[in-house]
Amino acid sequence: MPADAAVPMSHALIQNDIVVFGLIAATLGAVFWTSSRPSGPWKRLYTFVPALLLCYLIPGIYNTTGRTRGSTTRWRATCCCRRRWCCSRSRWT
Repeated sequence: MPADAAVPMSHALIQNDIVVFGLIAATLGAVFWTSSRPSGPWKRLYTFVPALLLCYLIPGIYNTTGRTRGSTTRWRATCCCRRRWCCSRSRWT
């Protein structure tokens, strides 16, 4: 694929939010399952790389490589009191 035909930033391989959630849940499950294994090749990996680091790193790689796109999700964060404006504005100004 030539460098001119790059994938646009708004397009991701997986665009359905539920499928992205399932992918991340399966990834985290696999990381914690392999980190709890007493033997095998995973034991050597987790002596150098903590499992919690992989929990942050692997979903970040999904976003960087274009498998998922966090900026196009329909889920929006709300604060604890369900108002969008209270956590984004400073209460002390």
